[in-house]
Amino acid sequence: MIDPNEPPEPNRLTMAGNGRPRTKEAVELVAVALAGGGTIREVAASTRVSERTIRRWLKKPGFVKRVGRFRAEAVLAGLNKLSDGMSKATNTLVGLLESTDERVKLQAAKATIELGLRARDSLELEERIRQLEEHHIPTRIKPRTFNDVVE
Repeated sequence: MIDPNEPPEPNRLTMAGNGRPRTKEAVELVAVALAGGGTIREVAASTRVSERTIRRWLKKPGFVKRVGRFRAEAVLAGLNKLSDGMSKATNTLVGLLESTDERVKLQAAKATIELGLRARDSLELEERIRQLEEHHIPTRIKPRTFNDVVE
């Protein structure tokens, strides 16, 4: 992925050596930078695309969706890292149950029980919601006309 904080490489992203990114690459650079939390002013400066152009692109649903996709990818990557860390944290917590310090053991036991119950509750709620959604039969509401209301 292109780092929006790095200046564009002249050979790859510019036209005729004028220092401006080509349109396709510019759209990607701007979308990534906006998805990463950059302001219009910051993104304009780092991508060499005018603020006016960025504002115009932000009025286009396709561009907004592209920014949203990049943002969703970033969030997913963060969640994956947290997931990986949860396994390590769980192992650490379980390991603390074997501590020789009684206070550490007690705190680890409390945390293990509390987090285990929360996880169970969350999974049960998720399953109940899934079942409700699965059995929900959408019904069509007959549109009412003026005559239906008056009669």
